[in-house]
Amino acid sequence: MQNNYSEFPSCALQNLNQLKSIYFSDQNIESVNINDMELDSLSKVDLRNNKISNFSISNINNNNNIQLILDNNKISYLNISGVNRISYLHVKENRLAEINHGIFHNSHSTLVYLELSYNSLDDDIWNVLEGVTSLETLKLKQNRLQSVSPSVITHLSKLSHLDLSHNYITSLTDVLFRSGKMTTILFNSNKLVNLPANLVDDINTFRDNHYCTLDISNNMMDNIKLIMPSTSTRLTLNLGQNELTVIHFKTNVKEIESLNISSNRLVTLPETLPKAKSYFISNNHLITTNVLKHLTTTKDATQIEMDDIDFCVIHLNITILQTYNFRKLLHSV
Repeated sequence: MQNNYSEFPSCALQNLNQLKSIYFSDQNIESVNINDMELDSLSKVDLRNNKISNFSISNINNNNNIQLILDNNKISYLNISGVNRISYLHVKENRLAEINHGIFHNSHSTLVYLELSYNSLDDDIWNVLEGVTSLETLKLKQNRLQSVSPSVITHLSKLSHLDLSHNYITSLTDVLFRSGKMTTILFNSNKLVNLPANLVDDINTFRDNHYCTLDISNNMMDNIKLIMPSTSTRLTLNLGQNELTVIHFKTNVKEIESLNISSNRLVTLPETLPKAKSYFISNNHLITTNVLKHLTTTKDATQIEMDDIDFCVIHLNITILQTYNFRKLLHSV
């Protein structure tokens, strides 16, 4: 049920020292100011799906880790620097163009989840994150980022999920992922023209024995060198929709879950093609028998999609393949 408040009724919180949660989602609130109150036990504030443009909460003397959920508002001004021990901050789908550098001053070692996707933040966000060491999840999808700070990434030793997709990032110079805990790295839909060969490490990047994703699709790269994990990582690797003519994998005997190199400019498959359960190689200019040479070695694959390619079919011996997609395949003999 909606109320008619345009401003959050903070006066109602006076003397509620034992209050643990504030839920005012899906209302018509336009402004929030919660300041100078004794809310020692507060651990969650949920004000998502309102019309808030200004949000300020400070000096509440909270003793617990606190979650702030402010998704889907109109926030352009955010003041939470006076809040202690922020652990989760969700401000997705708002109008943030900048954030005060001291906003996490009291939360450097407690902030584990930060969701700021679908805003208008630029590279200054990396200055905001300097000193934060505890992040496990960082989501900055669809902002205005053009670069990534190596120093910030290096100090996030617990990072497991990073989403920087749908930005304007052109390079990843000196960026290294070495937490050993990564499960998701998303750089798809940026402006990348190259990728550091040592961006990921064979043993010190991905979490062992977990399903992991590295997505660098829909960029502008024409060649790539990439180290494949030697741990038991169940990796889904997406390099589709680039301009790749050359791919070199530093590979090993470990099998990955999926390899997508579709919609590039490849005329031959990489000599170091890794083992995978699924291959997506559609929409390339594959015209040599090199393709067949590799396909006959992928005997453990369960899916191969090869739409819109042209090559000579000679002999194929794949024993357990479950899906072999040849739509629009041109045969020449």
